[in-house]
Amino acid sequence: MSTAFIDQSAVVPFAGYASSPYSITAVTSSVSATTSATPTTSSASSTTSTASIATVTVGANATYTNVTAAVNSLPNDGKAYTIYILAGVYEEQVLITRAGKVTLMGQTNFVNDYTQNVVTLQFNRGVSTSLGQNEDTPVIKVVKQNNDLTGVALYNINFVNTA
Repeated sequence: MSTAFIDQSAVVPFAGYASSPYSITAVTSSVSATTSATPTTSSASSTTSTASIATVTVGANATYTNVTAAVNSLPNDGKAYTIYILAGVYEEQVLITRAGKVTLMGQTNFVNDYTQNVVTLQFNRGVSTSLGQNEDTPVIKVVKQNNDLTGVALYNINFVNTA
């Protein structure tokens, strides 16, 4: 089966949720070149290191019992943070305004199949579109300031507006 339709830049490396689920392998490269009247030579090297992503956990017995509290706990320091959400249904509207990338990663039984998601964020708010209040209705609302293009990444979460 061809996988040419998959945007590989959007695929997150996944090695399972081991004792340190947010440990990733980072590969860095450096290239140097020397130019002279003689032929150009270049050398390249790469190193592999393990980097930890700052994380917060949400769940019934975790540090935070809802996603909003976890998002609000993140410093507005422009750094990337990941919030790992344990299985459950969370009734809330999530607002993300901080500088820096925020990744919400829901627990799942199988990362390549959305039907295996075990995390649901839901919110009950509906207004008539003629009222001009559409921004009040989403389950998750992201408002970045000052041309902050760091974004938000969402994985393995079902979003439901129950209105």
